[in-house]
Amino acid sequence: MKIIFMGTPEFAVPVLEEINKHFEVVLVVTQPDSRIRKKIVYSEVKMKALELGLPVFQPLNINKEKDYILNTECDLIVTAAYGQFLGKAILNHPKIAAINCHGSLLPKYRGGAPIQRAIMNGEKEIGVSIIYMTAKMDAGNILAKKGISLPLEWGEKEAFDALSNLGAKLTVHVINQLAKEKKPGEIQNEEEVTFAPIISNEDEFISFEKEAYKVYNKIRAINYSKGAYFNFKTEVYKIYQAKLYLNKKGNPGEIIEITKDEIIIACKEGAISLLSIRRQGKNTTSVRDFLNGVGKEIFKVGEIIGGERWKRKRLFILVKKCLKWIKRSLKKEE
Repeated sequence: MKIIFMGTPEFAVPVLEEINKHFEVVLVVTQPDSRIRKKIVYSEVKMKALELGLPVFQPLNINKEKDYILNTECDLIVTAAYGQFLGKAILNHPKIAAINCHGSLLPKYRGGAPIQRAIMNGEKEIGVSIIYMTAKMDAGNILAKKGISLPLEWGEKEAFDALSNLGAKLTVHVINQLAKEKKPGEIQNEEEVTFAPIISNEDEFISFEKEAYKVYNKIRAINYSKGAYFNFKTEVYKIYQAKLYLNKKGNPGEIIEITKDEIIIACKEGAISLLSIRRQGKNTTSVRDFLNGVGKEIFKVGEIIGGERWKRKRLFILVKKCLKWIKRSLKKEE
């Protein structure tokens, strides 16, 4: 069984590893290298492919550079969080099919951030689906899917690791089935479809005017990749670990208690304890260390951390910056 594998982030690595144990991976396709502070950074999938001695192809636009793929013979194309849409020519290229390992229990959470959105929404079960690929995003017939419980203490990293390992094993299972017989799969119920768009800056913002469990879910949903943030005294603070208190009360955004390890902030209902924090321009640290330093001078019991008004102010600042940039651009053209 010859396979072209397509994937980019950490989620896709276990899938590639497991496929490579059982089948012949003839090509690995991943996103182009990125540049961070003049340093070239490989995708996690590229690093694993090079480690395994597999050939790597990194098209900027896969459909415009499709000839390389079309000239590579394969039985299956398998994708896992690749990051580009595949055109019909590529989808029709493999002898058997093109399949995708998606991090949700489809038809729920179609899109680029299914795991984060599921955590944000407080789902108690998450899972993976293996589907046929079609021109429509994540809409193909389901070949297999499997769910697992989502513990309240799990964050983004724990959920990603569990689902990527689950997806790896399920993908190999499906490939073995397809090697024997190509089945039609289960048609997705369009009435049950929900979407999971990529996390935006707006999504990362913490409003303490929401219920505490919603704030907690937001923090843990993006605590590995981005970090949820709030504004306080003109600075941005990102939160990576928190604790949920359902019985503590106060005005939304009010700092109701400070201990040696926690800053406890009231929400619309309940409260959130900050355990890990990053001040703007600084490194991430425990709240204990933060309070042993400058934190004790910044955060005081009784103070209010802005909610929606800070969000509106930040949006206003961004709009002003955009308008200035547009004016400068117009002047250059003149």
